[in-house]
Amino acid sequence: MGRPIIPPQVSAAEAVSGIPNGAAIALSGFGLTCLAQTLSKALTVRFEKEGAPRDITAIHAAGHAEGLGVDMLATKKGLLKRIIGGHWGGTPAVREGGANEWFEQHNWPQGVIIGSYRAAAGSEKGLRSPIGLNTYIDPRQIGGCLNESARKAGSMIKLEKDCDGEEVLFYAPLRPDYAFLRGWKADRLGNISICWEPLNIGLEHIAIATRNNGGHVICQVREIEDRVFGPEEVHLPGFLVDAIVVTEDHEIEHRHSPSYAFESKLVQACMLSEVNAHEMDAVRLWIGRRAAMAVEAGDLLNLGIGIPGDAVPPALKELGMMDKVIPTLESGIIGGHGAGLKDFGVAFGPSARISESTMFDIYHGGSLDICMMGMAETEASGNINVSQFAGRNVGCGGFIDITQSARRIVFCSTFNGRGFAGTFEDGRLRIQSEGKQSKFVPKVQIISFSAQHALEHHRDVLLVTERAVFHLVPGGWELIEIAPGIDLDREIFAQMSFRPKVSPHLKTMNPRIFQNILCP
Repeated sequence: MGRPIIPPQVSAAEAVSGIPNGAAIALSGFGLTCLAQTLSKALTVRFEKEGAPRDITAIHAAGHAEGLGVDMLATKKGLLKRIIGGHWGGTPAVREGGANEWFEQHNWPQGVIIGSYRAAAGSEKGLRSPIGLNTYIDPRQIGGCLNESARKAGSMIKLEKDCDGEEVLFYAPLRPDYAFLRGWKADRLGNISICWEPLNIGLEHIAIATRNNGGHVICQVREIEDRVFGPEEVHLPGFLVDAIVVTEDHEIEHRHSPSYAFESKLVQACMLSEVNAHEMDAVRLWIGRRAAMAVEAGDLLNLGIGIPGDAVPPALKELGMMDKVIPTLESGIIGGHGAGLKDFGVAFGPSARISESTMFDIYHGGSLDICMMGMAETEASGNINVSQFAGRNVGCGGFIDITQSARRIVFCSTFNGRGFAGTFEDGRLRIQSEGKQSKFVPKVQIISFSAQHALEHHRDVLLVTERAVFHLVPGGWELIEIAPGIDLDREIFAQMSFRPKVSPHLKTMNPRIFQNILCP
């Protein structure tokens, strides 16, 4: 007997009632956006009542939000056997459960997971990609295994060579038994529209991958309309859906983002509100301003979470460059002004919302001119770690996909972490207090960015801090600029665990960076 042509509407409890022990569940979501929280909650409630299902494999590309999605599942010991995910910076229960070895913690690049869904949708047996080579994703290092349970089970990634003899990584096939997806609304035929969702995270690839494995697709929506959508409204046809769950708690379980239950400006083109640079933390703004000076007219750029996404856009605005470049987010957003902070991934007034998978095609294909990324720690060679530090396994997200694909890379970070403070007075940068966390270390814990890989592929790489700028050259970091008034020995070399090369043409950072208003 075949599946129903029109998927039934069921309660969340009914939707998850048949999930067996050991099932693999693919969960949509980018932070809190597009996250099917009603379904995750129902599964957690069932486990609390029945002690089942157990030993679930949870698969997700982008990170989820604290206490929601995969982070909610991770609070119940025994519910999860393994997680295959992209990022856990915002999911403390995942980090704690992984540290306590409650489940295997397998970290794959975000774009690779998305590509693996599409490969599975096309019935391919796994994914081959150069993304991840020479980083901790590479099985010659730790193969993406971020805890002991994952290492004991073995990496799901192998090193191979393609038909031209070039090294690639083979990522094991993803085979979801269930998919927890989210759309905005459904019609009476069960067709799903993302409509007012801020992002298009490629529901079709997850759904087809699940169906190809004989699995079941459950979609959470806000409402079911008593009409048939026009073809332009349909993003996931009803025949790919097995059940529809209408969420009752829009405020908590179907929000646009952590800060906004519903905000039309995150979906529609609009006049962008003024961004007042002076309202931002001065140190972050200085770094953003210097990074923005590396951007050229016509650039397609990606802005990462943290200082890049928060401080570079207002700096570009000050320079009169915002209408001369094309900013993007890996979530599929083009243009607009990124909401930033905990709302990273959505933007006010985007000019386009393409699918997350298409955006990573653009990145992986080599169209990205420049990216701006954060940095947790680095070593003399130029290797960088953003994935495992301060006792936290946060993963890589889209960091590896993007930094291995962009032509030019700018890392943005304070020189020290946790407690640094400084002011700019009388034409000089004055350090008020040094941070307690050294970011220039003898050896990074794991390699998220391979300097060797970047140099071999002729990437232009800068590291921008509030007091110094470094350029990646053969052999490692070379100091090329220092802030006005900074003592080279006391405030740079003495704060590093290694001594970098110093350019024979060492310059002073442009004093305009530190002014109240940056003029072109």
